[in-house]
Amino acid sequence: MCHIDKATLNRMDFHSIITNSIWEDLLGVATKKMRGITSNYQDEFLEVIVFFESELTEEENSGMMEIKKGVTSNVIPIVYSNKGEPIFTVKEVVLNFIVAPSNINIIERMGNIGWHYLRKEYL
Repeated sequence: MCHIDKATLNRMDFHSIITNSIWEDLLGVATKKMRGITSNYQDEFLEVIVFFESELTEEENSGMMEIKKGVTSNVIPIVYSNKGEPIFTVKEVVLNFIVAPSNINIIERMGNIGWHYLRKEYL
C-alpha cells in the first residue's frame, strides 16, 4: 500500500481547489489565445499565471479578471481540505498575464502548485 504524507495530501487538495475554481470562472470567458494556466503559492500569497499567444483585447482582459474574483472568493482567508481542515492561509491573490507566442515552449514555466490548464501545441 502506498503512503502519502499529509503535506502532499494538502498540496493535492489545494491544487484541486484552485483548478476547480479556475475552470468554473473560465466558463464563457475562455479565449483561444490561452495557452496555459499555472500557479505559485508562497508566504500566504497566491499567484495565478495565464499564458496567452498574443495580446488580449480589452473585452478579453475584463473577462479574464473573473478568474481572480472566483479564486479569491474560494481561497481567502483560509483554504480547507476535503475533510474541512484548514490547510493553507492566503492573504492575497494576484493574476498575471504573460504573452508567449506559440513558438516559445512554456512547459518549463510551471508554478509550484502545477498546471491547471495546458493547451496542446501543434508545431
